[in-house]
Amino acid sequence: MRVALLGALTPFDYNNSEVLINAFASKLCERGHEVELMNLPFEWNPFEKVLEGALAFRLLDVQGALIARGADKVIAFRFPAYCIRHDKLTVWLLHQYRQAYDLWDTDSGLPQTKEGHALKESFMEFDSDGLKGREIYSSSKRVSDRLLKYNDIASSVLYPPVIDEHLLSCKEYGDYIFYPGIVNQLNRQHLAVEAIKHTRSGVRLVIAGNGESKADEEFLLRKIEQHGVEDKVTYINRAIAQKEKAELFSGALGSINIPFDEDSYGNETLEAYHSRKPVISCTDAGGIDVLVLDEETGYIVDPMPKSLGEAIEKLHKNKKNAQDMGEAGFVQMGKLGISWDNVIARLLA
Repeated sequence: MRVALLGALTPFDYNNSEVLINAFASKLCERGHEVELMNLPFEWNPFEKVLEGALAFRLLDVQGALIARGADKVIAFRFPAYCIRHDKLTVWLLHQYRQAYDLWDTDSGLPQTKEGHALKESFMEFDSDGLKGREIYSSSKRVSDRLLKYNDIASSVLYPPVIDEHLLSCKEYGDYIFYPGIVNQLNRQHLAVEAIKHTRSGVRLVIAGNGESKADEEFLLRKIEQHGVEDKVTYINRAIAQKEKAELFSGALGSINIPFDEDSYGNETLEAYHSRKPVISCTDAGGIDVLVLDEETGYIVDPMPKSLGEAIEKLHKNKKNAQDMGEAGFVQMGKLGISWDNVIARLLA
């Protein structure tokens, strides 16, 4: 089958969405499909330019060219690529422009001005018109719920699988908790640092990932120093390769993943469970709760340093329980149908 994948890419800004889309393209090729990945340049700042760029996508008519070249399936993933003109476009919705939706009245949302209100209405109208009548799958229940609430459009949940399953394994249940990912305020690595201060055992914390900005890295380093936990926290302040990350998962006691109000569970949660490691998260982390079940596949606690520290101590004191919860996390992925075979079968149907 000939499959065209449509994306919107900010040059030199390679985030989790791009990683997933490229992984999907590779999995299709492995199964003998012919794939064309069409990423169009897009800029996310300032707010006013985002709408202009989105409208440019709306003007693109790719249907004739793709039909002429025998495309059997056309799939788009994210704002604003899913509004390109094509009558039979399938959408695997990773996210909308949340600044106009549930982030509207937060510091991350559009400005609370007359112009901001006008932009909000324009973004919502853009999505409602562009997504109406499409075959739509979403990456999480939260994404589906938002689409239904704000745009009155139904969708089916299709959970993203892990990127590099073949690299992941379990070597041992060691003495450290692993937290990989982009370092920033929303991912709250600083909260994990504060949590480790509340532990009394020999358990350690390993954080790996470059900062979203230099300021984010410096903030985390200051937190480690301020709390006097330099001997208990290792911060690898760079983007680590998948093989190195897999090795760190393999030897970890467990993982911690505590972003604020994320749509989905994140690839790192899947990597933990493929490594048979339990995951600690928070009650306000968002869509991660479909995988992290409290006291079954890990712990879900209040976003407070003491509560997180107590959960870490529980894992360290009972490694057999940590192993059982890690195994249960792997089983939970199967119950939710999280696999590339499932994704490909549904999107190409």
